Amino acid sequence: MSNKTGKKRRAQHRPTARAGVRPEPPATARPAAGTWRAPAEESLPPWERGPVRAYLRDAVDRRRPRLVLLFMPAFALALIAGFGPQSELGRILLACALAALVAVAVDALLLGVTITREARTIFGKEQVRNPGTVWYVFMRAHRPRSMRRPPPQVRPCPNRV
Repeated sequence: MSNKTGKKRRAQHRPTARAGVRPEPPATARPAAGTWRAPAEESLPPWERGPVRAYLRDAVDRRRPRLVLLFMPAFALALIAGFGPQSELGRILLACALAALVAVAVDALLLGVTITREARTIFGKEQVRNPGTVWYVFMRAHRPRSMRRPPPQVRPCPNRV
């Protein structure tokens, strides 16, 4: 069997791939436009369930990004400067990156404590665990909105910092 007949035979089994057209999924597989809903409580992982976590997600998503978004760039800069060749510029970059990481850590701690206090006033002390709540708020806040899972349900308020 020659190479050309093998290609023809494979092309017969994939006519849509050859033409560059993808088959359309059934209409029931896709929700109608504008009808996106929040994920069901049962479909969320255990650490995302409950009214307290839903409030924390919304509280973080309502706020405008602050220093917390500098975490990843500052961490990458610290790694590059730390493992790069030793020079005066490298030492300055490392010092700046470490200062930014300290500022991000303090900002995240303040954000976590503030939102935890708000949640305690709403849900009571027995439902809100302090260290886990602060860590959850930090982990959610340091990601860009497009990478947060479950996706944000609220828009950021212009007057909230």
